[in-house]
Amino acid sequence: MAPRIVVTMPTSWLVHGFVESVRRLSAVADESPSENARDIAIAAFEATNWLDAIHEQEHISGDPRIRALLFARKRLHHQVVGGMYFDQTAAAWVWYPPDNFPIPEERFRDAAGESVYREHLARRPILDSFEHARCVLEKRWPIAQ
Repeated sequence: MAPRIVVTMPTSWLVHGFVESVRRLSAVADESPSENARDIAIAAFEATNWLDAIHEQEHISGDPRIRALLFARKRLHHQVVGGMYFDQTAAAWVWYPPDNFPIPEERFRDAAGESVYREHLARRPILDSFEHARCVLEKRWPIAQ
């Protein structure tokens, strides 16, 4: 039997994927909110999945806003639930409070993650959280720029 060779993508590639998805999210967020909910959801889904892939390799949850984004991804991803809405007053897409998320099975509950999410993301603009994560990751992996 021939040896099996597995090639793992370098973290810088994953960070590049995240950065590009945040750019797409930012571009879509500038469009009319009544016409772009689908595109916002797709771009946010993509960005949180890149972030989760980076976390799997590098354990990047030390930053509270990144930890909160990872919590949101974990709570929303498997139920394919949108975690944001357009706030007319703020004129921005913002994160729902976690009370609007599906209730996970007991074994998947994450009280600490929910607390960080409430403090750092709930009812705040989604672009701010993704831009923050982008800055943190680009400082650590400048080649991703």
